[in-house]
Amino acid sequence: MWKRLVVFILITSLFSTSLFCGATAIEADWVLAARSFTLKDSSNNESEGLKNITSIVPTLILENLADSGVRILSPEEILQRKLVVLYNEKTTLGNTLTTEIKERDKQLFVSSSEKSFEKNLKTMEEKILETRTKLEEKEGEIAGIKSLLENRSFEDVEEQRERIVLWNNSSDSLFSSDTVKKEDINGLLTGTITASGNYLAVTASLTLYPGEIHAVVVRSLASLADLPSMAQEIANQLKPVLQNKKMVQVAFDIRPVEAKANAKVYVDGEVFSLSRLVDEDILLASGSHSIEVQSTGFKSRTFTADFSDSEKFLATVNLEPVEYTSVVVSSEKLSDNQVYINGIPEGTLGQQMELSTGLAFGTIFPTPLPKTPGEIEGDAADGENVSDEDGEDSQNPYYFVLDIPQEENLLNINLRLKRDTAEISTRIEKRRRAMYNSYSALLISLIPSFVTYGLYVNANNSWALGHSSKDRVDLWKTISTGSMVLSAGLGVNMIIQLGLFIGAADSVLPEKGKIK
Repeated sequence: MWKRLVVFILITSLFSTSLFCGATAIEADWVLAARSFTLKDSSNNESEGLKNITSIVPTLILENLADSGVRILSPEEILQRKLVVLYNEKTTLGNTLTTEIKERDKQLFVSSSEKSFEKNLKTMEEKILETRTKLEEKEGEIAGIKSLLENRSFEDVEEQRERIVLWNNSSDSLFSSDTVKKEDINGLLTGTITASGNYLAVTASLTLYPGEIHAVVVRSLASLADLPSMAQEIANQLKPVLQNKKMVQVAFDIRPVEAKANAKVYVDGEVFSLSRLVDEDILLASGSHSIEVQSTGFKSRTFTADFSDSEKFLATVNLEPVEYTSVVVSSEKLSDNQVYINGIPEGTLGQQMELSTGLAFGTIFPTPLPKTPGEIEGDAADGENVSDEDGEDSQNPYYFVLDIPQEENLLNINLRLKRDTAEISTRIEKRRRAMYNSYSALLISLIPSFVTYGLYVNANNSWALGHSSKDRVDLWKTISTGSMVLSAGLGVNMIIQLGLFIGAADSVLPEKGKIK
């Protein structure tokens, strides 16, 4: 018992230690700051709308970079940091050496005797020699790191990770080199803004410290009313650079030309509007990405692409135009009601509509339109109720699905609308409770079935050994048989209730329109 307890404590301690070590593996912060952008070449620099634009744009970008995760430091970055430390230590040792030499030279004037002078001189010479040795060691370390950087020998450089945080932990605090040292930050975002009418062309640059390495330049174009989207777009391209992922440049050739004008590209769910990108390219992290291209009047296209083998890619995407067909939607249950296709009002029942081919999700609201909860309660208080021909509440919308083929002739689609969703929900809940009740009854009935069968087997064995009567065996056999029949019946009932529940749940699916 004690051995098991000791083993358990040891395993728990090791597990807790591993968790603690994993939680504290990232010890340092990688600090990102931004400086107010520069407004230049603007035709309306004095307008009120551009008064604070130089600080608004970097602030919006920082807001989208607040949760950028972890940065994997590059070998160059790690070695550059070591160089800065070594240079600072070298400077300190140089100052110390100068001070010690001055102290040594002063001994000629401050020593009270020749013996005291020789003793102090020997002590100071030893200090100077020690300092010189340390200084030479620092110079050797600096030369070694410079050699690693020049030869790009990074095999012995261990990987480091740091949390990406904002300077002062705020997106509103913009960096000023006049009051804060650049040693306090690791990345600085700067940029220029060119205004033309209601449009802004923004160029954002990321510089890494120490070493003042220019990491990336991102450009975007947007209207004054669309600044948040533009800031998010710039941040999406900066984030992989902050995380130090390998970047690739992807350009999209959207065809035909009509589709390219209003195209939107979604990369892993993030939207990039080609009309706002100056060079019509996107910076992405190397690897596999899910791409979706949309354009008004054209069918969207989704595909997965692997951007790994090069630094630049050209993705050619051909979009097919959306085809339309004349459709008349009718229903025996309703008439003259507004029909919504994919959330857009297209016409009324019985009216000819031009709809795009393919699958479409439709909605029909009853006439009059659905009332507010207050109006429904008021009607109930007055004893009024609006019902359809089947006596069901008609305040809820009807849903249906259309699969519109490509046809030259007019299509007539008839809808056999189902009951209102509120009534369907009540029926589903009723069937669900009935199914659970039947399942519970089946489980409970199994207890006496197993018990009585066991008693029957026990009585039968006792009778065979001459310790019981045949009447007792027949009695428990009858009771056991009855219990099993009851359990079998409850099992059949549970299967029936399960089927009814599945049927009720399926009834909530929209009705599919049928072509006449």
